[in-house]
Amino acid sequence: MKKLSFILFLFFSTFVQAQDTLPRFSVLQSGSSILISWKNNYTQQIENISIQRSYDSLKHFSTIGNVLNPLALENGYTDYNPPYIRMYYRVFITFSDGTYIITTPQKPVQLPPPPEPEPEVPVIAPKEPEKVVERDSATAVIPEETSEPDIYRPKKREPWRVDPLETEKKGITPGLKEKEGEVITYPSKRIFSSGNEQVVIVLPDAMIKHYTARFFNAEGTMIFELKNLRENYLIIEKVYFGKSGWYTFEIYDRGKLIEKNKLFIPQDKKKQSVLKSRP
Repeated sequence: MKKLSFILFLFFSTFVQAQDTLPRFSVLQSGSSILISWKNNYTQQIENISIQRSYDSLKHFSTIGNVLNPLALENGYTDYNPPYIRMYYRVFITFSDGTYIITTPQKPVQLPPPPEPEPEVPVIAPKEPEKVVERDSATAVIPEETSEPDIYRPKKREPWRVDPLETEKKGITPGLKEKEGEVITYPSKRIFSSGNEQVVIVLPDAMIKHYTARFFNAEGTMIFELKNLRENYLIIEKVYFGKSGWYTFEIYDRGKLIEKNKLFIPQDKKKQSVLKSRP
């Protein structure tokens, strides 16, 4: 336990030391939140510090919050559940003499997880020796009795097979290894609904692939399409789907269909509470 506490202390100490000094600042992603932090070494009297964000690095920046104490030597701001995890952030600094500074926009950097503690080595109890009896000057080994049924070998023997206990297999060409296909499950590992009533797209190898995603309503009509997906992690607001209910989607790589699955868009929580309160 002491070793784990020491490792976590080193991890968070490294994070604090990584803070940049204004006008530089740090932007780190931790789960679905964005952490903006900095150190303040200005000798001028700072009047206000605002945090701004935008979908691009050139324009359409809007203020999302202000710090309570702009004169603090170490300060920061947390953007909880932003609409897009790869937005651009900048800091707007105003001084008491009327001058101001707008920092260079930055995109979030993934915060690495803290190191895991070393696994404990399990203690294996010594195995009791098997019983050995003498029979007709020959040694026979009697296995220990167990109450568990034999579930690995079939009870029915099929003598027409090469191995009577071998189950039927597909024909495989000698010398070639059978390729195992990808198992598609629901919910999908690539596109799914999050607990924040948003649709999440996770494509770990998007930079080396050519992904396209198409979404269809319950009648099978395509409602929108996302081409040339290059981001590993995307968030789609549910307003693009129009209403709650079941939707299907298809994922293509270079025009080849690799997954067809479904997802459910839940009803807005505010509407659900209103419906429940009605008599």
